[in-house]
Amino acid sequence: MKFLNLINKNLFFHELTHFILSLLSGLFVWLIFRDWRLLPVAILFGFFIDVDHLFDYLNWSRGSLKLSEFFTPRLYVRGSKKVFVPLHGWEFLPFVWIFGRIIGLKIGISGFQWAASLAYFTHMSWDQITVNPNTLGYFFIYRLINNFKMKSFNGKK
Repeated sequence: MKFLNLINKNLFFHELTHFILSLLSGLFVWLIFRDWRLLPVAILFGFFIDVDHLFDYLNWSRGSLKLSEFFTPRLYVRGSKKVFVPLHGWEFLPFVWIFGRIIGLKIGISGFQWAASLAYFTHMSWDQITVNPNTLGYFFIYRLINNFKMKSFNGKK
């Protein structure tokens, strides 16, 4: 329970929504392919991609890790005035599908690509709707061209 005290309510509900959307994506694809292994695939690609926020945090903190700071994204985004989130990019969606297709064929899980790409799509959509007012902010190449400046992400300095 002490762990939950580190996370503000908005972040907790935002991440909970990612988890629920991932689970729903996995359930939807499971209904089609009837393979329970698609559920963890969807959770991996729709929920755990937020691990890339660690990159932004470590860039700001210069390698030190304090969970209370990590679970306060505004602190390190405003502090560095940069938004990297290297796994967040609309242009990655076709690659997620292709990667999922290749892996699914290799390990024998039909529908892997659909579970991965649907969960990734729901994650990106939720972030686009709730986090970022700038239409291009969730395109990795756009952020790269603009040196990952916060202004290119959300239009604010």
